[in-house]
Amino acid sequence: MYEPNPGVYILDFGRNFAGWIELTVDSGFKGQKIEVRYGELLTPFGNVNVLTSTAGQIKGPECGGPCAPPLAYQGDIFILNGPEKHVFRSYFSWHGFRYAEIRNYPRKITLNDAVAMRVRSAVPHIGSFLSSNQLFNDIYTMAGNSLESNMMSVQSDCPHRFQLL
Repeated sequence: MYEPNPGVYILDFGRNFAGWIELTVDSGFKGQKIEVRYGELLTPFGNVNVLTSTAGQIKGPECGGPCAPPLAYQGDIFILNGPEKHVFRSYFSWHGFRYAEIRNYPRKITLNDAVAMRVRSAVPHIGSFLSSNQLFNDIYTMAGNSLESNMMSVQSDCPHRFQLL
């Protein structure tokens, strides 16, 4: 975790997956908005690159229709009800991401404040592969991780783009 700009925190969860973060907040004021943006890559400046995971670069009324936002990205906004302890998570959506960018957190964030929740449909593993070639084993693991991230009720090609249709 690091802070590329004052009040902007980047969390790196090590690999892409489908899910969300669970964010614990124990201070702040009523009405304060905490924004979480999700992405698979970082910009050269160290912020989450939101353009890679939702075709954000092609949104807007001229490309996406009259109600399309100027920039589409994966995100959650949590609004505080006061300074007491809150635990936030998305209940109606999931995201495909490796990185989470948190803005407007009421204090310096710690690793205990945000937990990554990886989700997928409960489909059992029915086979396996093991080779003496580590590259083949790594490819098998990578393919399995991709399938799990794209398995939410129905198979999709990516866990984040379809939500903007």
